[in-house]
Amino acid sequence: MGAIANQLVKAIESSSNALTKVGMWGTLAMMILISWDVIARYVFDSPLLFSDEVSGYLLVYICFFGAAGTMKQKRHINVDIFVNRMKTQNRKRLELVTSFIALGFLLVFLWHSYVMVYRSYVRGVRMPSVLLTPIWIPQSLLLIGTFFLVLQFIVEIKKSIKDLRSGEGR
Repeated sequence: MGAIANQLVKAIESSSNALTKVGMWGTLAMMILISWDVIARYVFDSPLLFSDEVSGYLLVYICFFGAAGTMKQKRHINVDIFVNRMKTQNRKRLELVTSFIALGFLLVFLWHSYVMVYRSYVRGVRMPSVLLTPIWIPQSLLLIGTFFLVLQFIVEIKKSIKDLRSGEGR
């Protein structure tokens, strides 16, 4: 069972890294799109009518696709002015408790994201814009990113429990 669990952990972490890299391409795409829109608007007096809409989708894409990799690298924002003064074991216990709370929140968010995407798809909702984008497509970015963030949280919780049990970092 341990070998399968380790392979699963490696697969989740690889997926988190890959999703983050894919999200980075979104940053480049947004930069190119906005730059081209500025050039088209001020040089050719012909702005891209869809650039604001697509830039908004790309922003969601970048944030949600990068969340799991950021979690894996422990680079999410922490308010740790008091936590850093705690003993290592107590800090690890507190991090574990807050990770479980965050996981609970994310599971609720994941469920509601799924319901939102499903309803938008079934109802055929489209953005009232030039592109008439089916809204379930950009909404799916939240669902995918949150799903991988949940998986990464589970991996981090597993690691924290292992550290606490082994007494690592005393």
